[in-house]
Amino acid sequence: MGEQMLAPVRGYIHAPFFAEMNRRSFNEAVPWNDLLLDTVAELCARAVLAAADGRAPLPPGALFDLMCWEPEKLGRLTSAFQRLDHGIAQVPFIPVIGTSPGALTSLHRAFLWEGKHGSTVFTPQEVAAVGVTHLVDPKLHPTRLRRLAPLARAVGRGLAPPIERPAS
Repeated sequence: MGEQMLAPVRGYIHAPFFAEMNRRSFNEAVPWNDLLLDTVAELCARAVLAAADGRAPLPPGALFDLMCWEPEKLGRLTSAFQRLDHGIAQVPFIPVIGTSPGALTSLHRAFLWEGKHGSTVFTPQEVAAVGVTHLVDPKLHPTRLRRLAPLARAVGRGLAPPIERPAS
């Protein structure tokens, strides 16, 4: 496909899509293409669930890439999780700080603490050290962190902690 065709997921999808005559694009409404995209969504959902259950060790960046679909295509992934009896907002895939290494949280519970540039007191690490849990690990690549906010908004969740949470 041409460069103008963006995958719904952050990666390459190699599948026998039914392409347009110019071989640079395809129509998602074609039943075969629709089936392939739904299958990709289900594979992503299954991989993330397997990682959450400890059956498939995947690095945090890969989990992000499997979950952070383009917002206009996210319905496919949400439907895939529903078919597998899981809500997309409850699936742990976000690495957190202040807990055991490799700990993950879900969109439902995650908070993104964005300390001011150069701050030394209210850093995410210091906030986690006083017991605030489910803080997104700031060591994730900035591009991945930027993709998290639209995903959270798409499922009706904000990532800012409520005022009483950091104050407790």
